[in-house]
Amino acid sequence: MKISVNIYKLLLILILLFVPINLLKDLFPIPLTLITGGIILILMIAILLTRLKKKQFILMILPIAIFALNFAFTDNISRHVRYFLNWYALLCTLLMCSDSDILKKFCNAYYKSERSIHRLTQLVALIFVVLLIMPAAYSGGWWGLSNGFTAFTVSHAVAASACGFLVYELIYLQNHQRKLPMLEGMLYVLLSVYVVFQTGARTYVISIAAIALIYLFDIIKSRKIRISIIVIGLIFVTVIFSKSAFIEKMAITESYQTVNNVSFLNAITSGRTLIWTVDFLSYIHSGLYTLFFGKGFAFSYEINRLKYFGLDIFSHNIFLETLLSEGFIGLAILLNLMIKMIKKFKIDKISLVASMMYVPLIGFLNGLFDSQIYCYSILILGIAFYNKINICSRYN
Repeated sequence: MKISVNIYKLLLILILLFVPINLLKDLFPIPLTLITGGIILILMIAILLTRLKKKQFILMILPIAIFALNFAFTDNISRHVRYFLNWYALLCTLLMCSDSDILKKFCNAYYKSERSIHRLTQLVALIFVVLLIMPAAYSGGWWGLSNGFTAFTVSHAVAASACGFLVYELIYLQNHQRKLPMLEGMLYVLLSVYVVFQTGARTYVISIAAIALIYLFDIIKSRKIRISIIVIGLIFVTVIFSKSAFIEKMAITESYQTVNNVSFLNAITSGRTLIWTVDFLSYIHSGLYTLFFGKGFAFSYEINRLKYFGLDIFSHNIFLETLLSEGFIGLAILLNLMIKMIKKFKIDKISLVASMMYVPLIGFLNGLFDSQIYCYSILILGIAFYNKINICSRYN
């Protein structure tokens, strides 16, 4: 069965539309983020099923089988299903990023719809700007933040959406390396930095830095212009940092360290090192079945609720979360796909560093699959990398 290139265009538009849908989530009377994310995932699976060889097919089916088995052990079916779908979306994204033919078709679809996609990107940028000046878009954030930028969702979803928006601009800039598009690109990078700083979601600074790295060293060819942009960027970051939610987050971190008498490392990582220790020890002592198959995507919440100050939180680490949810088998599948993706886009040092920052490093520090838009942004970044090496044709 041959899939028309239209499905690739549809996916490109849907993933970009997912950004404002994510930002305005609480305004919709229906679960539009869930519906849109589900449609995107179904379309991705449809594309993959036409391409997969036997080994890849097994890699797609095995996690579903483990997920089904773990219904017997989960204490929260809704959470188990929801987070499995997010995690599975990540697997599908990594599979797509390792398939040159799929990426070529995405590139062709982008070239044919470049104007409309770019206009939509500009509209999304405008939505970010409007939300930033709306008092209603600010509310209490995680860890006691009094007034972080949450739009009409939660802070980490806003930060992930900023990444999803920014990666689209990379492809456009690769194809239009002129002064006006490059200026637009710089403004979008600064906008995304400002958004992330206002959310207080620190880990996503790494994601924005990875995209900015590509922008500076792949898009900007002039060394003088590059230095000028770096200077402007540093001044901008210095100014907004002093007035951002990051300052409050740092104060909360210091207070947390003092009150709870924990190490600086544990405080600066918002308790992650202690969470990882508790979760990993629980995993290795949880029996043979769990070692191989995990206990579902609600298991980490159960552990942390019982053993970590009663907090209903996940592991904040994609590798540990996969161990707990899908066991060693699930982790082996995830690592296999992630390594293949990294190898494919090891074009040069900049691409390697950026891809390592954007995927495994963020996965290690935060989790990746807790926000679907971030998973899908990895696919757009993969298309940008493929476009960079100029393998795909502009035409069928």
